[in-house]
Amino acid sequence: MALVAEFTAPHETFAAGRAFADCPVDVVELERIVPTDDTVLPFMWAWGDGLDAYEERLAAEPGVDAVHRLATTDGGRLYRVEWRTARSVVIRELFALEFTLLSGVCTDDGWTFEFRFPSGDAAAAFRNELATTGIRYDLRKVTRQVDGVPDPTYGLTTDQHEILTVAAERGYFEEPREATLSDVADELGISTSAASGRLRRAHGVLVRNTVLDEPASGRPTRLE
Repeated sequence: MALVAEFTAPHETFAAGRAFADCPVDVVELERIVPTDDTVLPFMWAWGDGLDAYEERLAAEPGVDAVHRLATTDGGRLYRVEWRTARSVVIRELFALEFTLLSGVCTDDGWTFEFRFPSGDAAAAFRNELATTGIRYDLRKVTRQVDGVPDPTYGLTTDQHEILTVAAERGYFEEPREATLSDVADELGISTSAASGRLRRAHGVLVRNTVLDEPASGRPTRLE
């Protein structure tokens, strides 16, 4: 029986959150984390105003070796971040365990992460490893998924499911549209640029898990 767990953590838990706390940006979303032999390379989006300041402060973090801007679109930027070796070792040890990181989002309230574990034992091993790192966190919610039963969320994170629901209910997908993206963003309490990025990634998840029939458990570890 698989488990999906939601964890929260303070801004200062990770460099990307510490930089976020000092800058006028709306949302930071982890896109992918790729452990290599030498380091860990997170890919992440930042949305909102103050992106130049955020980029500079993130690059100045003691645990960060380099920040590479890969793309700019709809008020957001995609980055690849290289961590220093000591921090990379901790994260690589976590990623050696059995789990899929579904989402990692930093807002004014701090970090929210969603993980999928193949079993209760895998979830316990992850929590034990977290305890050795000294990372502060709170376990907020656990959802059980019975083996063999299709995932009713289609691999969507809570935030992605929410924005699709609000957009559908407000008539964003109607022709002609009955609501704008700004209307959807206002109802969710996020910026239009953050809503655009979240909606785009939600569409991508749905396409992969329905049209392309790529189940979430079979994809590389990634954050949507």
